[in-house]
Amino acid sequence: MNGHTGLDGVQNESSDIETENQDVIEVEEAEQEYESLNNTIDQLDSYLTELEQKNDDLIVKIQELIDSSRQAREQIEKEEAKEDEDKKNGDKGGKKKGKKAQEQLEGMPYATL
Repeated sequence: MNGHTGLDGVQNESSDIETENQDVIEVEEAEQEYESLNNTIDQLDSYLTELEQKNDDLIVKIQELIDSSRQAREQIEKEEAKEDEDKKNGDKGGKKKGKKAQEQLEGMPYATL
């Protein structure tokens, strides 16, 4: 009976060691998974930061284009108002000047906004 109990004790001890080894392996695998997830999150954060910067840059450029377009439109309106005033006063040269200014503005890429 003592031999049998001793064998059971060895088997239990062996089983405990296997369980501990399995636990260590599972912990190591979990640590690797966490590290991998952490690296992935860091990459995503980096990409999002870059995307936010590009978005901010685009907003600035769009605002600049809007401002340029507004200025061009105001210039055209001033030229057209001057043409109308010149027509009322009988000045034929004003029409040529206004048309020339409008042609110059149309050649600018931002004037199409």
